[in-house]
Amino acid sequence: MAGEQWLKGSVPLAYAAQTLRAAEETLEEEAQSIQGQKAEGATELTRAAGATIGQMRAAVEGGDREALAQLLGRLGEEERAVKSLAEGARP
Repeated sequence: MAGEQWLKGSVPLAYAAQTLRAAEETLEEEAQSIQGQKAEGATELTRAAGATIGQMRAAVEGGDREALAQLLGRLGEEERAVKSLAEGARP
């Protein structure tokens, strides 16, 4: 959401970058906590999403709106993959 809001000009660059950094750190913590569990692929998907968010932060910090828009699309794909994995893991 922070990236989308920055694209719209609704939030300042510093806020968007800080929010994306926090999300990136949270996803890395989550990846570490689920590593080794039975959710096959979850760690990799979580780390991929974290990497994408890191690239989004770099795009925001560099003022690259085009790159951010592309990365938002990639993050959406990764989100769908995580949801699909989660649904497949439910009993």
